[in-house]
Amino acid sequence: MRIFAIIPAFILAGCIQGDVESDMGSAGYKDGYAVGYNSACNHGGNVIHGEWGNASYANAYQAGHTAGTNDCKAGKKI
Repeated sequence: MRIFAIIPAFILAGCIQGDVESDMGSAGYKDGYAVGYNSACNHGGNVIHGEWGNASYANAYQAGHTAGTNDCKAGKKI
């Protein structure tokens, strides 16, 4: 009977970890976008999370940085 109590705990833990990863990915993209846009448009500096040890954050940061730089060069206003 204890096995049935343990299984939901593992499922819940997996869901929480997934939320953390997606939150860090979202933060990474937003940080990267802001830095890319502001750097390309010669705007001020940014304060970012800087979670470089988190693969979700780092990968999303790169994608956001590229998108922000491209949007600035295309003349998009944010």
